[in-house]
Amino acid sequence: MTKYKDYFLGILVCCSAIALLAGGYALADDSSDTGASTSSYHLSSSEKEKLKEKVDKALAQDLDKDVTDIQMRALSGAKSQWSSSYFFHYMGPAINDLASGTRPLIGGQRNPQPTDLDGNVGLRYRFDKSNSLFMAIGVYKSDPLHTNEAQQPVTFNNPMIDWNYTTKIFGLQFGSDLEYIQSTVPYQTDINQIGQVANYLTIVKQLGHSRFDVGAWLNTWYDYFGTQPVSEKIAAEQNDIALQAFPTLDYRPDDKVKLWTSVAVINQMHYKSNAGFFQFTPATDYQYFGVGFAPTRNLYFDPYVAFEPTQVAFNRMIFNLTTDINF
Repeated sequence: MTKYKDYFLGILVCCSAIALLAGGYALADDSSDTGASTSSYHLSSSEKEKLKEKVDKALAQDLDKDVTDIQMRALSGAKSQWSSSYFFHYMGPAINDLASGTRPLIGGQRNPQPTDLDGNVGLRYRFDKSNSLFMAIGVYKSDPLHTNEAQQPVTFNNPMIDWNYTTKIFGLQFGSDLEYIQSTVPYQTDINQIGQVANYLTIVKQLGHSRFDVGAWLNTWYDYFGTQPVSEKIAAEQNDIALQAFPTLDYRPDDKVKLWTSVAVINQMHYKSNAGFFQFTPATDYQYFGVGFAPTRNLYFDPYVAFEPTQVAFNRMIFNLTTDINF
């Protein structure tokens, strides 16, 4: 908290100096009317330089000075040294049948999955303005809109650890999440999955002084599975490596809102059943449209749809909702 004491001290000194100067000028104006002589307070050159250094130091420790993307800010967590983060993702059905409890398979998915609410709840420790460690437990509920707690109870699973690095490099806003997840949810354990190591990169570049941003998501992950023999059907669903690249385009009509779209240009999957380690299977490309909204810096909502651009149909367009909360 020491770095923030310097920040607040700088602000306090600045406000005090402004108040004193304003008071001095006000007294000087009054003296011209009454004939009384007064003297106003002025900071010396050394005092001004020290004040400027304190303010510059405080601003240098503020991530928001460099990163303006509202989603990247939320994913980086709160700015305090210790905080908690809650990430929830509702993966819904096709938009033409919102009462359904299952989702259509798009983007090369082979393992059928129900609609679900999943996420992570955990504690974050911030090392500095750019680096933080997030330790969390997963939260999962299958078909949350159509089942009660007795039918489908909320389960805590998939413990994870995540290293977040968020900064600005050469004019590019840059966010990275390197994480390990222990697999425990049924649709993963059913195919003998044990865990996952993943790296998610986000890059954002503002176009001049406009409200348009361009960027990309670069995703890689490695899932590892048990060594015991499995059926050909299960082996065909064991997606152990993925390489993905999604160019993005955002428009910010307001500092708290962004309209965004993204489409896959690389979507390569490797399955345990593939003949060779370097033999990848091209997955179907898919696209997103969404509206992100951040009422505060630490609260972000993002409803969006996912679909295959080559097969645009309501029964293959999936509704999703992401919520990021930091305290």
